[in-house]
Order: sequence, then C-alpha cells, then structure tokens
Amino acid sequence: MAQEVRRAEPGEVGALRRVLVAAFMDDPVMAWFDPDAGARERRLARLFGHVLEKHGPRGTVWANADRSAAAVWVAPGTPVTAADVRFYLRLYRDRPLKGLFWALFVEGRRPRFPHWLLLYLGVLPGRQGRGLGRALLEAGLERAAAEGRPAYLVASSPGSRRLYERCGFRVLREVRLPRGPGVWPMLWQPG
Repeated sequence: MAQEVRRAEPGEVGALRRVLVAAFMDDPVMAWFDPDAGARERRLARLFGHVLEKHGPRGTVWANADRSAAAVWVAPGTPVTAADVRFYLRLYRDRPLKGLFWALFVEGRRPRFPHWLLLYLGVLPGRQGRGLGRALLEAGLERAAAEGRPAYLVASSPGSRRLYERCGFRVLREVRLPRGPGVWPMLWQPG
C-alpha cells in the first residue's frame, strides 16, 4: 500500500519533534548516550527541536499525512555552522567523550563527495511496521536520484540497517561505540 508523504510544514515542528523523540527513545545509540530514560527524553527533545528548526525551512523534512513518521534529510553542501557546533557542545557537555567519539569516528568519516544525508528517520512505535519509514526513505531517495547524487546515513540498530539494505544501501563498515552498540555507515548510489 502506497503511503502519502509530503514536505513538512513550519507549524508541525512540535508534532514531529514528539514523533522523533518517541521513535528514538529505545534507539541503541541514544540509550548509549543517555542510559537514564528521563535524561534521554529531555536531550532528544532539545536535539530534535534544533534539527527540525534548522532543516524544516530548507524543505528537507518529510512527514506522512497523519504526522506519525518523519525524516530529516540534509542537502549536499549544507554547512555545519558555528551555531550548530555551539548547540551540540552545550547539548552533550556532560558527555564530552561520547560526543567527541561520535564526531571523530562516525560523522568525521562521512563521504567527502556531495551527497544527501539522512540525518534521522523515525516512526511512532505504535505505527512501525506499516511501511511509513520506507515511504519517507524512498521519497528522499527519489530526490537524490533526480539529482544524480548518492545518499549516506548511519544505521543505529540492526532493524534500521535491514530496512536500509532493502532499499539499496550498502554497509561501508561497522563502527563499535566504546562500551556500546555497533553502528553502520551506509551508502546508496543512484541507479
């Protein structure tokens, strides 16, 4: 069954932030950053608020019709600003070694050629398994294919890795987080 997806509207930041927080509460990487669920929920709310405010106006945040799923794509050439760096330093000030490891060993290994980055893709837990995530993923990949650009992401769970592999992504390597889970940087090439 085809799922209706569309670019998110500016007034949907709050609803989509709640979707992403709920979707990532049990994510292995987010649990590694914040083992305490209450602290994790607060940090995720701040993180996704920032991400949606930055990328929403760029037209790279997608949602489904009932706002139970969201995807945040980053266009090729989108700069990381000084304000972004300050935000992340404040957000992870009590987790500096984990933040530094993530920046150096995961984000620091992103491809150097222009590509679309799938930053976050989340579906409300009660709506998972219905094709919503795949529909959002495919909408972003259609845009990348139209430009002839590859897409990159970091899968943070075995389940997300399988979804991305089914959609044509291939694992570049596995990175094991210190005393934490494995993650899989993945690349998709247009047809």
